[in-house]
Amino acid sequence: MIVSRQIGLGATLLVATLGTLLAVFPGSIPETWNFAIVDQILHWLPAPNNSGQVAYVEIDDPSLRAIGRWPWPRKRTAELIDKIHDAGAKAVVVDLFFPEAENPSSDQELAASLERANAWIGYQFRFTEPTGKPCATNTIPVVVSRSGMAQSPDLFKAASMLCNIPVLESRSGGFLNVSGRNFPMVIAQDGVVYPSLALASVAALHNQTSLLLHFDISYFATIKLGLHQIPLDSKGRLSIRPSQGDNSIPRIPALRLLHPTTDTPNLKGKLVVLGVHAAGIQEQDSTLLQATAIDNLLNGTAFAGPGTSPLAEWFLMIGARAAAFWPLTRLRGWKRWTPWTLLLLSLLVLSLGLFASQNIFVSPVLAIAGLGVQALPVCIVQRWQDKRNAVKIETQLRSAKQF
Repeated sequence: MIVSRQIGLGATLLVATLGTLLAVFPGSIPETWNFAIVDQILHWLPAPNNSGQVAYVEIDDPSLRAIGRWPWPRKRTAELIDKIHDAGAKAVVVDLFFPEAENPSSDQELAASLERANAWIGYQFRFTEPTGKPCATNTIPVVVSRSGMAQSPDLFKAASMLCNIPVLESRSGGFLNVSGRNFPMVIAQDGVVYPSLALASVAALHNQTSLLLHFDISYFATIKLGLHQIPLDSKGRLSIRPSQGDNSIPRIPALRLLHPTTDTPNLKGKLVVLGVHAAGIQEQDSTLLQATAIDNLLNGTAFAGPGTSPLAEWFLMIGARAAAFWPLTRLRGWKRWTPWTLLLLSLLVLSLGLFASQNIFVSPVLAIAGLGVQALPVCIVQRWQDKRNAVKIETQLRSAKQF
């Protein structure tokens, strides 16, 4: 009996050690598993409708063939922005970067067009070269707050900024950096937190003079935009949910505005995203990502993806392992695996429920891995105990027969 307890204690310590390693080093669990679960959840849930407030004007291949190769002269870009404004756009988000001067006249003309159209441009962050001073932006300030015992935010920290030319700096609203599926909404540089161009433009649309980024004890982050509380992950990122089919964001070629016909687009009251989407141009999908992020922020369908709350995932793993301890150690055969399987399924259902109700993805991968790590040594120990008991019974029977 004492030996059995010692073996059980040893197995428990082994599981606790391995579980702690999994919790401390979550990077050892393939991130692709998290995205596979997110993709499956998005497949199960209906695609969101677009907000109806966003349109996307793209400088595409036909526009470049008709008007000329990229980059266009500043006067041509200014003309396009004026056309968007004349079509009724409420504001324009220009996903273009102007770090070099052309000539004073054309640069001033572009600045005037940006001002008339209530248009915003972006700047770039660098993460490896700490050179230069911060840009003289007109960005909305981000105030960071924390609950009493919440940890310090783990935001991306940039080394330096790449600025637009001085005459355009007053229209620089936020940074342009994008990173694929997880879209950074805030980045820190020299102790100051800056918003993305998408976030800043939506805040300006709601007439907000500042943004409050709040971290609570579970490491969840939220940022208030109008009537919506936007959930972010621990690094200040969100994941976008593109609308599909007839609900997709309207896409308008720039050629339709520069060479108007009878079907000139009506952009009245819309926030228009302007950018390049043509073959051979680097990061040609960045503008579509910007437009989708803005649309998600406006209709509240953006969600916090993998890595939202490491602390919540850690406690979920502990709770799952505690719940699985009794059936794994006290039951035998299929009776052991029935509650274990139900617990496994409940983790997936919980993750799905949080996603559907709160737009937050709390990954069950760490908890599932913890259950697997827990089950293996328990089964090995119990198998050894069963074999040892069988040998003991056989020895007792042999002794009885000899007697």
